[in-house]
Order: sequence, then structure tokens, then C-alpha cells
Amino acid sequence: MELLISTIISALVMGGIYGGVGLGYSLIYKASGSLNLSQGDFLTVGAFIGMTLTKYVGMNFFLALPLTMVCMFAVGVCVERGVVNALLSRGAQSAYVILGTLAVSIVLQNGSMLIWGSQTQSAPPIFKDVLSVKVLGTAVPPEKLVALAVAVVCMLALHFFLKKSKFGTAMRAAALDARAAGAVGINVGVTKSVTWGISAAICGALGCVIGPALGLTTVLGSQIGTKAFAGAVVGGYGDMLGAVIGGLIFGVLEALVSLFISSQYSMTISFLALIIFMTIMPQGLMKAEILE
Repeated sequence: MELLISTIISALVMGGIYGGVGLGYSLIYKASGSLNLSQGDFLTVGAFIGMTLTKYVGMNFFLALPLTMVCMFAVGVCVERGVVNALLSRGAQSAYVILGTLAVSIVLQNGSMLIWGSQTQSAPPIFKDVLSVKVLGTAVPPEKLVALAVAVVCMLALHFFLKKSKFGTAMRAAALDARAAGAVGINVGVTKSVTWGISAAICGALGCVIGPALGLTTVLGSQIGTKAFAGAVVGGYGDMLGAVIGGLIFGVLEALVSLFISSQYSMTISFLALIIFMTIMPQGLMKAEILE
């Protein structure tokens, strides 16, 4: 029973992480029609920034978390302005923009390796005096619960921001029809930059909480980003709710494979399931438009 509860919690935690990163993929696609191949690496950089603030600067985790989000927001805006917008303004085709984000991914990975090293590192525990929390009689590391809570809060905050705030409405309008939005006075360039910033900030928050739970490597984000992208595709690429549902599906599937077969085969079986699913439902669960 304890093993089952622990597996369910792990599935929810990883599903929430995949869903949160998948939200970034969908958010950027809806705003600019671009595919960001550096999305997972935003998580890596956020994780290392969070670790630096807590481990080396000595900052409290709950202060380091928002500061990490601010730093990653700036990184996202810089990538959009310095790479994506720079290419699009010169008439570059979408393939070149995607290649540009791939270049950013490689730069972020190698930059992280240069700054923090290639060895696996550990972030300090969030609660130094609390080793575990009882959930239905099962001892669970508090870091996992915090990671799940942060993922849920990020998803809900993004939902209400897009639906209820004036700027969120402007972002959705610009994503729906950039020319019409510009005609009514919406600064489409700013909305796109903010979209990339928000996407990176979410990844930064998730990286900051996943560091104490899983440990840090320079390829952590790329591994998570691959599964998050697959989850977003399963849900219906470009659909926000679909990205969350797809991420949860991948988290549950990965946990079940690890429990009943072996963790060594979790990625192989998960992506075999993805291939089978996409041949049956190429538009995803939410029937999103097929990405051309």
C-alpha cells in the first residue's frame, strides 16, 4: 500500500512538472506559432539559479523561488527579442526560427556546464528540519509535495492571468489574430515577449522546486522537456488544458512502467505509447489543429 501511494504521488509530481513545461510549449505556440526547442533548458537554468541562491548565497527557498522566476522571465524575453524576433523581422522561415531555438538550447546546456560543472549536484532541502511528511500513512519527502503545489499554482495563476486580466486578454487577442490586435492598439511585439518571459518563468519555478527533489544535471531539463513536449502533443498541441492532461498522462504512465516493469524502460515504453496514440488521434485529446 505504501509503495502504491508513493508511486501515485511521484506520478502526480512528475505529471505536474511535465504539464507545467508543456504549458510553456503551448503558450509560445499560441502566441507566435513558434516551436521552442529550448523550453526544457529554461528549467535547467532555473534549477541551477535556484540552487545557487539557496546553497551558495544562503537565501531562503521561498525568497529564491520568486527571484529565480524574475531572472528566467528576463532570459525568456531576451531569447524572444534577441533570437526569435530578430529572425522573424528579417523574413526568416519558421524552420530557421526553430533552428535558432535549438541553438539557444545548446548554448544554455553548455553554458550551464561551464558555470556549474557537468557532475550531478544537489540543492539544499527546502525544510531542513523536516525529512518526510505522512500522506495516508506513507512517508513522502516534503520537496515532492512542494513541487506538486508549485506546479498547480503556476497552472492556476496562468489560467486566471490569461482569462481575467486585461493584459492576458490582450495576449490572447494577439495570439488569435496579430494584425487585428495591432489595429486596435495592442502592442503585439510586447505581448509576444511577455509570453516568452512567462513561459521561461514557469520553467524557472519548476526547476527551482525540482532541484531539491531530484538533484541537478545539465541534461535534466532536456529530458523533462522532451516528455513535456510529447505530453503537449498528446493533449493537443497549442491547447493549454491539453498540455496539462498530456503531462499527467505521461507522468502516470512513467510511474506505472517503473513500478511494474523497470524504470530503465519507462522512456522507451512511454514513447512507443505516444507513437500508437498519435496514429489513432493525430490531433490529440483536445482536437487541436494539426501543426504544419
